[in-house]
Amino acid sequence: MRKKLICKITAVILCFVFLISSDVWVLNGVTEVYGVTQDEINDAKANAEQIEKQLAEVRQQIDSLKSQASNTKEYIDKFDRLISDLDLQLYELDNNITLIEENIKSTQEKLDAAQEDVKNQYNMMKLRIQFMYENNTESYFALMLKSESVGELLNKAEYISSISAYDRDMMIRYQETVSYIDKTKTELEEQYALLQDQKSELDSQKSEYASLQDQRLQEMAKLNGQLTTASNLENKLSTDLSQFEDQIKQMEEEMKKQGNPAISGTGIFQWPTPSTRITSDYGDTEDRTSPHKGVDIGAQKRGVAGDPIYAADSGEVTIATFSSTAGNWVWVYHGDGLYTVYMHCSSLLVKKGDTVTKGQQIARMGNTGNSFGVHLHFGVRLNGNYVNPWNYVSKPS
Repeated sequence: MRKKLICKITAVILCFVFLISSDVWVLNGVTEVYGVTQDEINDAKANAEQIEKQLAEVRQQIDSLKSQASNTKEYIDKFDRLISDLDLQLYELDNNITLIEENIKSTQEKLDAAQEDVKNQYNMMKLRIQFMYENNTESYFALMLKSESVGELLNKAEYISSISAYDRDMMIRYQETVSYIDKTKTELEEQYALLQDQKSELDSQKSEYASLQDQRLQEMAKLNGQLTTASNLENKLSTDLSQFEDQIKQMEEEMKKQGNPAISGTGIFQWPTPSTRITSDYGDTEDRTSPHKGVDIGAQKRGVAGDPIYAADSGEVTIATFSSTAGNWVWVYHGDGLYTVYMHCSSLLVKKGDTVTKGQQIARMGNTGNSFGVHLHFGVRLNGNYVNPWNYVSKPS
């Protein structure tokens, strides 16, 4: 879609350059017109019509570019918010990772200290055992014989048993402490690894978002460039169209001074075709960049070309040719600066210079030129300007 739009803009610019380079544009800067012919006026009007069509197309393209730029800006803003959310999550993850690193370090220090305590306790226990072994070689029976009483014997036996129980309890307690610290460290390391994985995933997601955002920023820059080019072209076309309209009026005034051909128009028009189905009225702005300058009449059978087109009034055919925008079209001059215009015909039945009578068939309805569906664009011009056709014709009941 975007490539098609760029191609359209390029085509319009090339067409515009072509017109600038053609003889038609020699009119620019003319302040006086002498010996004007109707053909010259018709040619000027045809070129003005062409510029007007190009201007409408450029304005449509500008609207499309603005819409795309707006959508792209919303897309960029969306990723700004997503990246901001990811930054917040990464910030919180980094804090948690730092906290767990500190806990792992503290736990490791406690584990090292506990292991050192166990080692020291074990060494002390070995010394006690060694001492008892070296200094208590006699059996309990000998110890009993040496004791002066049963109470003394029991006291000595209980002392030895208490020392052994203490060593055993201390060993078990320290082993449990070491086991608990070691388990805590393992759990912290697992949490640390999980957080690192989450951080890696968020970093990857942030990188992907940033890449997409960068693509949209580049696209936005291109759209802004195209919009600037199209806007400059719009300004140029608007200026040149205004100059053409002024020159056409000047030529028509000069034509009046020279004297117009005898025209037998009545000024009261008849409906130009059997169909009365209006598809786009005069002044309509729907899907348009400027108000519609005529009345579009659809075919009697939708999509079927060939309906007869009649001259709305008697007059002289001043244009009967093909235009890339208007397709096959006819202009009929009815005198006193009044013309009727018939666009998008499938075929023409008259030629330039013919005199036609009111109600005479001059063409067949079609879909030529810049047209979307079989229809007749019926327009009325007065003194160089399009005017409301409803001021001259009534729709049949």
